[in-house]
Amino acid sequence: MKRQRTQLLILVVVLCALAAAFFGIRQYNKVQAQKPAEEEESISVIDAAKDDVTAFSYDYEGETYSFEKEDDTWYAAEDHSLNIKQTRMTSMLGGVSPLTATQVIENVTDLAQYGLVTPQRTITLETAGASYILYVGDENELTSSYYVSLPSTDTVYVVSASSINCFNYALEDLIEEEEESN
Repeated sequence: MKRQRTQLLILVVVLCALAAAFFGIRQYNKVQAQKPAEEEESISVIDAAKDDVTAFSYDYEGETYSFEKEDDTWYAAEDHSLNIKQTRMTSMLGGVSPLTATQVIENVTDLAQYGLVTPQRTITLETAGASYILYVGDENELTSSYYVSLPSTDTVYVVSASSINCFNYALEDLIEEEEESN
């Protein structure tokens, strides 16, 4: 009888310890869920809002494409008669304005190792108060990111490939197709 009582007491103590551990872990998870999610630290490269951009240009497949905004409508700089896809313009600018980097490499002495001596492409943004020129270097396929820099700096930024790839359009890809009427 004494042995059964001892076993019962041990089982009750173990059950209480397990219940305490369960409620402790549950409370810890609640506290962690209530904390704001710690985002990966991001560094501002271009701090302009996409709505503030009044003109931009970029290189793609050897061609330079330029656009300007008048009365909240985007036009090809060379030909305002083209019907430009406005949603595509907004999404393109959303990738780089604002533009944040996941990593900064400072005091770079050899831009060639990042493909920035002769950049693959140049993206230029204009706002009412500032101009931004972004040189795009090599893609790091392992991390799905690009190396970018600003003129006259020895700093290289690592940015998401999606920020740069949103400019992978030729002019004909940006023109709204007119519906044929029967």
